Amino acid sequence: MPARNGDRRGPRLAIVAALTLGLIATPSGAALRSPQVQVAPNALANFFASRGQTINVVGDQLDLPFLSLDAGTTIELRVPLGTSGAVAFGGYNALLAVPPLYQMFPEFTPMNWFTIAAFRDLPSRVVINSFDAVGSLIGVNTYLGADRTAFGFYAGSASGAVYSEDARNPSGQPRILAYAATGAVAGSMWFACELTQPNGYFGDLVVLATFSTPPVGTKRTTWGRLQRLYR
Repeated sequence: MPARNGDRRGPRLAIVAALTLGLIATPSGAALRSPQVQVAPNALANFFASRGQTINVVGDQLDLPFLSLDAGTTIELRVPLGTSGAVAFGGYNALLAVPPLYQMFPEFTPMNWFTIAAFRDLPSRVVINSFDAVGSLIGVNTYLGADRTAFGFYAGSASGAVYSEDARNPSGQPRILAYAATGAVAGSMWFACELTQPNGYFGDLVVLATFSTPPVGTKRTTWGRLQRLYR
C-alpha cells in the first residue's frame, strides 16, 4: 500500500527491507564446543524458553571463535532483553594481534532498536546502519579495514572487553557463548555474553544475529597461534 502524504513509513521500511532481504541463512560448518562450558542454572535457560527457543545451554554451545563471511553479507543484530544496558557489542578482525573494535550496539541502546551490519569490498569495510524501534534510520557508521573472512565479536563495558575467541580473554576463559537459534528465528544465532567475573551466568548481554548468507565456522585459536602469525 502506498505511503500516505506525510507518512514516512514507506521509504523507511523500504530501507530496512532492502538491507534485510534474504536474512534467513543457517550457520554452517560449526561444530559443538568441546568441552562444553558450564552455565549457571535457570537464568539463560529461562531466557531462551521465554523466547520460544529449544536450546540446551550446556550441550548446544557452538565452537565459533570467529566467522568467515561471504562478500556482501549483512547481519541484523537485536537485543531481545530490550536494552544492552552499560554494555556495547560489536566485531573485530580476528587475525590482528591488537584489533580495533567496530561498535555495532552502543551502551544503553534504547528498547527495540536494532542494527544492520553490511560487509563491503573495495575497500574492505563494514557499514553499520542503526534503526530505532519503528525502523527509522538514525545513523550510519563505516569502519574501514573490516575483515569479513575472519570476523569475531566482542562485548565491552567500562571495565574492558571480552571476546568470542577465548584466548583473548583473561585466563583464556570463555566469555561469549554461541548458539544456533530455533523456532521462529531458526537460522539465526545467539551470542550470550559475560563481562563480570566468571560466574556462569552469561546474561550480561544476549544478542540475536541473523545473517543473509551462512557464516562458516573457523578453528578455535590460541595466543600462541596468534603470536606465530606475526613473527
